[in-house]
Amino acid sequence: MKYTYGVHAKARIVEREIPLDAIDFLLSPKAPKLTVPSKTDPEIDLILGVYEGKAYAIIVNHHSYKIVTVRRARANEEKQLKGEGFL
Repeated sequence: MKYTYGVHAKARIVEREIPLDAIDFLLSPKAPKLTVPSKTDPEIDLILGVYEGKAYAIIVNHHSYKIVTVRRARANEEKQLKGEGFL
């Protein structure tokens, strides 16, 4: 599946200095990752994963395949990744 970048996501990628390689890797089928449904929006998933030792969260609309935003994983998300053996 091919994801598209929303305007907000593009701005946050630059602002937060998120490597595009990290996004491409974590969205690839071969990447080990956790997909967690949003607690507030049934169309949104959080894709949590690790790239080069850093944990990231990619927030996507799983109906439109649009990347909503991208950020470093929060402490509770990193804990979840550690518990699953990703970190």
